[in-house]
Amino acid sequence: MTAVRDPFEELGPLVGSGGELNVAHELARWAERTPDAPAVRTASGSEWRTRSYADLEQESDRWAHELAARGLRPGDRTCVFVRAGYELICVTYALFKVGAVPVLIDPGMGLRRLLSCVQRMHPRGFVGIPAAQGVRRVFRRAFRSVEVAWTVPRAGVRLGPPRGAFPIEECSRDAEAAVLFTSGSTGPAKGAVYTHETFRAQLAALRALYDLEPGEVDVACFPLFALFDTALGLTSVFPNLDPSRPGRCDPESIVRALEENGASLTFGSPAIWKRGVPGVET
Repeated sequence: MTAVRDPFEELGPLVGSGGELNVAHELARWAERTPDAPAVRTASGSEWRTRSYADLEQESDRWAHELAARGLRPGDRTCVFVRAGYELICVTYALFKVGAVPVLIDPGMGLRRLLSCVQRMHPRGFVGIPAAQGVRRVFRRAFRSVEVAWTVPRAGVRLGPPRGAFPIEECSRDAEAAVLFTSGSTGPAKGAVYTHETFRAQLAALRALYDLEPGEVDVACFPLFALFDTALGLTSVFPNLDPSRPGRCDPESIVRALEENGASLTFGSPAIWKRGVPGVET
């Protein structure tokens, strides 16, 4: 009888000790071990803008301090409407550190369905780009539960000098970590509730199933998967792509991202690969 490999046996440093179940601890660990390693690369014209693990750790600490100072509390569900890329990773881990619960909804589902999802969540917090804040102000009824709203800084703008490491909120195994909504393309959009223990189990399974090693490069055509990249010590590359309309992507931009960054993996909608992206096994 062949023994079945237990992915948790290979999890190594991802297994929380001393009550450190909060996934935000993984970013802190990689920032300490490999501070100069690239965490996020984002397409910027013909160049790539790179942020290291140390950059991401320090900036998410700043954002966590700012959100906590504004009154955001552990357990507060918080709508996140930012661009796919560095902002998404940074704000999500800042919320993890506070102990708040990011609620991620695909704006591509349409305004009516998006507002319905928001109302069902009763968020207390809201983090978004200026355009998203404008939507919140216009459709006040859908966002009437929001008490803490914050606009993310423009690219390249920092909140001032570092305030030191943010004390990561410890959590129980069944504490909510995030609510991730399906696209609603095959029926009503559904919000999947993730606990920190759920995230850790998925990290263990992904690492074992795909034999992932720190330093590998993921072209993040499905941006939410990049949240796992950060906890696994991978590099997330965000190509020129509207994730809410994957079927309209430019195949050349995807190939460029794969080749110029030496990608070893990529995840994305089948609609992307049907566009004729060569050299990708599906």
